[in-house]
Amino acid sequence: MAQSQKEQNIELVTTRERLARNETQFQCLAEGFNNLRSNVADINKEVADMRVREQRTADAIDCLAKSTNDQFANVYRTIDSKVQLEAERRECGDHRLFEYVNCNYVKAQKKISKDDICPEVMPRWNSWTAPTAEAPAVQPVTGSIKVTR
Repeated sequence: MAQSQKEQNIELVTTRERLARNETQFQCLAEGFNNLRSNVADINKEVADMRVREQRTADAIDCLAKSTNDQFANVYRTIDSKVQLEAERRECGDHRLFEYVNCNYVKAQKKISKDDICPEVMPRWNSWTAPTAEAPAVQPVTGSIKVTR
């Protein structure tokens, strides 16, 4: 009986040692888990902060794009209105110049007499008639002909 009680005591001590070791390992694992949990929470917080910053940046970019588009649209409208105004002014100026020229200058036609052009004006229809006889076989040559070879 003493032997059996001694074996039971040894087994009890061994079991308590294992239990103490397991509790220590469990405490170590629990601390690791808690550290991991806090790290995950920190990472989640950083991710949430980054998302907020990204959203703010995206909103700022959208706002900048809208204001830039509005500014360009205003510039285009201003340029278009100024070009339109200049076109109207030029058209008005062209019309006024046309009216001024038509009012102040009279178109004149200068008539020139026949005697101012040349002493004798050729009549519109002359009296030349085409020859009807046959042409001579040999044409008469007058003057001198110089042939060089």
